[in-house]
Amino acid sequence: MSGGSLATWLRAWRRQAARRRAAEGPWGDVWGAVGPLLVTAAITPLIRPVFLGYLSSP
Repeated sequence: MSGGSLATWLRAWRRQAARRRAAEGPWGDVWGAVGPLLVTAAITPLIRPVFLGYLSSP
């Protein structure tokens, strides 16, 4: 990928992200910040026993 096409792709991606933010309104920013934390909190109890199982195995 050449530098020119990378710059073009990046510009298009930013433009689309701005359009999406405008469509979502202020809640888009809230979900952008809190969403990953909620996903992590939901997944952690499922993953923790696996790690504890590996750590406690001889």
